[in-house]
Amino acid sequence: MANPLNHRSAFEQQTRLQALLVQNWGKRLEINAGGGKLIVSLEADIQSTWQSAVAGLHLTTDNNIVFASDQQENEKPCILTYVVGSALKVTGAHNPDELYALMMGIGVDSRDAWLVADHCEGLDLGMVWSFYRDRHDFLIAVPLMNTEFAASLMSSDG
Repeated sequence: MANPLNHRSAFEQQTRLQALLVQNWGKRLEINAGGGKLIVSLEADIQSTWQSAVAGLHLTTDNNIVFASDQQENEKPCILTYVVGSALKVTGAHNPDELYALMMGIGVDSRDAWLVADHCEGLDLGMVWSFYRDRHDFLIAVPLMNTEFAASLMSSDG
């Protein structure tokens, strides 16, 4: 599948993130397009679970992607899996193309990878995203924000 991804300005990314977070907090959003499916989870229990899971990890703008892996060892190829009982892998992506390539590298279908790259905003703004598969094997994206990032996002509301 071709990979024509939009590279949005920082302002556009902040605007889209604000809309996503403010209008949909507490919800589970299903995004279906081009034969792919992505679920963005803003549900409180999922947020809490992931915030607890990543509490000991050093997440930065260079290490802003966390995913549930079937492998404990970093050197081995891995695939995306369920949160419970999985190893957490941390890596980085700074733009939609890098995120698309990362998703493809961990076995995500190209249609789903395109949705991830198109809808998971703020990679170069300090946004951290986590990914896993649910019990139905759907791809789930969970935005994770530290306090400073949330404050900067909301302060740009003007």
